Amino acid sequence: MLLAYLAVIYNPSTQLDIEFVTSLLASLVAAPGLSLLLFFEQRKSATPSDLATLYLVASTLCDVLLLTIPLGISADIKLAAPVLMRLVAFLAILLLEQWSKRPGLSGLARPLSPEEQNGVLSRVFFIWVNPILHQGYKNILVGHDLPPLSQRVAPKITRKRILRAWSQRC
Repeated sequence: MLLAYLAVIYNPSTQLDIEFVTSLLASLVAAPGLSLLLFFEQRKSATPSDLATLYLVASTLCDVLLLTIPLGISADIKLAAPVLMRLVAFLAILLLEQWSKRPGLSGLARPLSPEEQNGVLSRVFFIWVNPILHQGYKNILVGHDLPPLSQRVAPKITRKRILRAWSQRC
């Protein structure tokens, strides 16, 4: 889509900003790489790809800045259209990437904790806590209502770490 747009706007008499063209060409190069990364991450991981999420967030923020800076490309709708299309596409991919993979995880040996199932954005903003809080708002939470703990914070492992740290003090 961006390649077709570049072909349409390219005109020897038109003076295009080199940063703008470079940005569009970088998007063309990054798109197949992002697609491959997402494809392979979806096959091997139970969580959304942190690397792809960070790339999409950074790209989205750059596009928002590019569109909102005064006297930037937003003044010319013909130049702002591909950036806006890229922004919408990246937001859609970002939302799809953050979608829970719980239905596809039924074949795992042990149940995963919410931290292990969710992506970096959900962990940073504690979005994974909302279903637990909602259930606690409706009813009193009991043991089977709570999700399993992550392997990193399991009581046995945590106890061993505390005892090791206690024995190494002073």
